[in-house]
Amino acid sequence: AGGGQRPGGRGENPHSDGWSNVDVSAAGREASVKGGTKGFAEGTGIVKEKLAKKDAKEATELGVMIKRDKGFAPKAGDWQYIFVDAKGTVTDQQSKVENCAACHRLRQKDDYVFRASVSVPAKGNESPASRK
Repeated sequence: AGGGQRPGGRGENPHSDGWSNVDVSAAGREASVKGGTKGFAEGTGIVKEKLAKKDAKEATELGVMIKRDKGFAPKAGDWQYIFVDAKGTVTDQQSKVENCAACHRLRQKDDYVFRASVSVPAKGNESPASRK
């Protein structure tokens, strides 16, 4: 499901090409794995690393979601969206990442989060983003 182009985007669904890793902070790990209608806790961070190829060591882009206090962005489920492009430019002004919010509204019943397959790292093997 597409939601327009991301900054510098190449098509309707910015996640359809390439590979990605998704890290979920400890605050949201249970909601991420169990799914269903249970919402994510405030403070949950989700980082999607876009990779040029399956075994790439570094991400080319990052998509970040942070669950904020109730009332932060009611039409976006109180999620803050942040995009970091290949040059390291951070886009965190919500009007500039409205395409993210618009697409994620398709998953309102799942607290605005797309869940594909989720693998949970063994304790101690989490990425730095998932330890917060």
